[in-house]
Amino acid sequence: MDILEKLRAETRGEHDKLEAIGLSDKIMDKTLSLEEYKKLIRVHFMVHQALEEQLEANGVEELFPALDYEQRRKMPLLEQDIGELGIAREPLSRQEPAGQLPQLNKPFGLLGCMYVLEGATLGGMVIVKALKKNEHLSSLENFHYFGCYGGETGPQWKRFLEVLKDEGAHSEAQEPIVEAARQTYQYFGANFKKFL
Repeated sequence: MDILEKLRAETRGEHDKLEAIGLSDKIMDKTLSLEEYKKLIRVHFMVHQALEEQLEANGVEELFPALDYEQRRKMPLLEQDIGELGIAREPLSRQEPAGQLPQLNKPFGLLGCMYVLEGATLGGMVIVKALKKNEHLSSLENFHYFGCYGGETGPQWKRFLEVLKDEGAHSEAQEPIVEAARQTYQYFGANFKKFL
């Protein structure tokens, strides 16, 4: 079983739980309110801030230069959304995220976390279409985070998979990758439960 198949099989439960509590139903049936959208962006801001700090502190850029990590950072996009939504930054920066941060053992744990973050960009393609058709959000022009890579989403995912599959071909890499992905899903889940 290659690393992608293993990840999908062994983290499916965590992925499905996250969809169930992450307002997916309201997003897709276009009933998500502006206040709920703001909450969703706030949670993503907190979670990504903590995860990106950990990825960067553990040297993801140096360990995996082929990822071109700087292009993959979501915080600049979330900061744009926060600004355009008029969400005050000060209370956000003081807010403590919920749950246990994933243990991103170097180097392979970093890829497990990145799998969750990059995989979300594929879902973002579907989400942003629904958000744009939601009458409750008609006052918004941009969905920076969910729109993320725009037309580059497919190519960016393929480039990530090349690195993941290459590194995940080593037998000692597979368990740390899967465990970090599982913990990353759980971290999102803890914050969705607390703040949505």
